[in-house]
Amino acid sequence: YVVDCLLQEMDLSSGKVIYEWNAAHHVNTSESMKSPNSGFGDGSSGAPFDYFHCTSVDKDASGNYVLSAGHTSTIYFVQGDRNQGDILRRLGGNLSDIQLRGFNFSYQHDVRIVNHNDSQYSISIFNNAWDGASNPTTASTGILAFVDTKANTSTLIQSYSAPNGGLHSADYGNMQVLSNGNVFIGWGAMPFFSEFTPNGRCVLHAQFGQYDPNPLQSRNWTVQSTRVVRGPWSSKPPFFDLLAPANQTHAIALVGYGDSRNQTQTTYYASWNGATN
Repeated sequence: YVVDCLLQEMDLSSGKVIYEWNAAHHVNTSESMKSPNSGFGDGSSGAPFDYFHCTSVDKDASGNYVLSAGHTSTIYFVQGDRNQGDILRRLGGNLSDIQLRGFNFSYQHDVRIVNHNDSQYSISIFNNAWDGASNPTTASTGILAFVDTKANTSTLIQSYSAPNGGLHSADYGNMQVLSNGNVFIGWGAMPFFSEFTPNGRCVLHAQFGQYDPNPLQSRNWTVQSTRVVRGPWSSKPPFFDLLAPANQTHAIALVGYGDSRNQTQTTYYASWNGATN
């Protein structure tokens, strides 16, 4: 028994599935970097083997899909024709069709298409470079890479590492290319996020929770994030005006629950970080 990966594209207006693909029909368990009884299932019906472990999917301008599998350490370029679904190319892993020049990755998350033109792609990769099962040898990184699926080559554009020797993230994580060309990274199992200029200079590095610097020994990853995303922020949410009394510019309504009005035990904590408009 295995844990499968199912990819579906749906028409939201009708709920109809217009594309479906699953890993078990296209990817053999021999591609996995894991083995049964390695903490990811022994292959029994009660503990199926998580051999593939899909970590992201994106769709290119041609209608094909770019799918990341962490446990095969492979990025799959999958045909978008619903009657085929063939794997067109593999990047990374044991069966890579594409030569990697100047970089490598493993146990990756959040692979995204940054630019695409015919057979040429720029992609971003959060490279965990660690699965949490053994002592890490390489720090996690954000990777921006150029991939040519016709020439079957890939080249490192830029790599991004956390300051002070880097971080080792055993799970999760993401990389976001911002509109100004900067790169924003959430470090997954490590409670940090960073921003970099296009050439890799760190201009922001923040910690938002406690963490254990030796999680392999303690098995304690404490505060984690699946994704950290940077976006526009307005310091005057529109609902404030709806809730504010006539003589106040800002207010907020708080609701507590209890058996009666006198037995409500809810405690509220509020923080406003920054100026108001």
